[in-house]
Amino acid sequence: MNRSVEDVFQDFVLGFGGELVRDLLPPGNPPINADFLFRKHGVIAELKCLENSSFGPNYPKKMQELADDWMRRRLMIFFGTVNIELQKLRPECQREWLDLIAGPLQRNVVKKADTQIRETKKWLGMLDAKGLLLVASDGNVVMQPYDVAYFITRILGKKTTDGRAQYSNIDGFFQFSLNHPVKMHGFDHPILFSHAGPRSTDDDKMRAFCEELQAGWFKFLCKIKGQPIKTISSDGDAISKIKWM
Repeated sequence: MNRSVEDVFQDFVLGFGGELVRDLLPPGNPPINADFLFRKHGVIAELKCLENSSFGPNYPKKMQELADDWMRRRLMIFFGTVNIELQKLRPECQREWLDLIAGPLQRNVVKKADTQIRETKKWLGMLDAKGLLLVASDGNVVMQPYDVAYFITRILGKKTTDGRAQYSNIDGFFQFSLNHPVKMHGFDHPILFSHAGPRSTDDDKMRAFCEELQAGWFKFLCKIKGQPIKTISSDGDAISKIKWM
């Protein structure tokens, strides 16, 4: 039986040298907090597991209605059941899908993680710590890995009215799969993936940490599965080529 993503990733973090923030906070009624502290690296991380409910009430129904509307407007044509892929849609369809999903994803994932990381910085007295958003896609297969990365990257690109970065407590993004494999041309067997990097291209510290975390994560996966497994540490181009099995 598959273990929960939260339990498995917690074991990984402890083996990697990280700490559970809940063990560092005062007992009783704990404050709003993120999940993990990587003290040596000066990084605080929050894990979000995507499920259909992350995208708002009745998301599958609303997505079906939107796809039906595209058919009526002849913006796309398909027959039977089909998996919609963002990069294959017309620009107006991409914008309408973003309008449907951006609000719930922003509220339930990005905004909430930003608040949790910010409050954890205060409680731990680590105001200069960097924040990492961890996203596990296992509970949601209605959106391909590329689509999730695209939408979150768009949200993290938002600015405040005075030009500052919105959700400024998130400095990096780490997306991965654990229980649900993907397929990719050139690979004969199911594979697991991760996709990670800094929010800002010139953030060398966060880039180095993401690379170290990915390497440790893949090593951990091999250990818990008891055998070598195929994995992809995907870059921006590779993630657009992987699909859920």
